[in-house]
Amino acid sequence: MDFDELESAEPAEILAREPFIPVPSFHLTCDADGLPLQSYPLDELAEADRGLTPQEMRLLERPRHHAGHGPFSHFSINPSVGGPGTYLFLVEGEITAISYAENLATEINTVYGHITAADCVEGAARITACKFNAELTTAAYSDPVELWFRPGQDPNFARRLYAAQHPPWPTRVPKASY
Repeated sequence: MDFDELESAEPAEILAREPFIPVPSFHLTCDADGLPLQSYPLDELAEADRGLTPQEMRLLERPRHHAGHGPFSHFSINPSVGGPGTYLFLVEGEITAISYAENLATEINTVYGHITAADCVEGAARITACKFNAELTTAAYSDPVELWFRPGQDPNFARRLYAAQHPPWPTRVPKASY
């Protein structure tokens, strides 16, 4: 699809015309009622019943960044669903996030799906991951979240799709390659 087609296309049309496949192994950790288990890593560290390491004590002394409050959740996919490609998240049939990953499983499992106390403080490198995880956690309370993947080494497609669709959730937008 060219840019104009991507810009005017409904999500269902994009999924039908481009070789996206659903990622059935996308797993959000939930409670007994099926709601996402909320995580507040910095608060949990502060309330720990054990002695804290010097590094953990230094974390608690640092202020949180604007996206470090949560709630966060844990989610993952099967590590065998690796490889490069464009991925997108859908909530109620709407595209909420688009990005490109060199390895989908690594991106989902270690970048977005697991937020630590160190990710929540000023100076952390993963502010976008915190924002994304909190958006997904909030959405998953009321709606199913789907992950779709288009295998292939084409970060430009992800960039074009992102520019055409303007998804609301933050992700790392691939840099242009010429």
